[in-house]
Amino acid sequence: MTDPESLFRGDRPIPGCRSTTITIPPADRLDYSEADWAGAVVVVLRGRLHLECWSGEQGSFDEGTVLFLTGLDLRYVTNFGLDPLVLKTITRVA
Repeated sequence: MTDPESLFRGDRPIPGCRSTTITIPPADRLDYSEADWAGAVVVVLRGRLHLECWSGEQGSFDEGTVLFLTGLDLRYVTNFGLDPLVLKTITRVA
């Protein structure tokens, strides 16, 4: 099985794109702001991403998951794990 982190390491830039690594410490969360995630492809590199909507609905995504977080009614981006959650965002540069 391919290590998902090896596909998106920052040591090889993707032409025409900008990437950012986001680390969420164990038992911590980020308040969701759609502007922060606009147009970004999000890759779960390490840990388990937990999303909570304003409606109370929730979902979790494991390492290797690729998703978009725009257009969703999200409230929190959370790490319930014991280790840091590492996400990579990739956006096109104009």
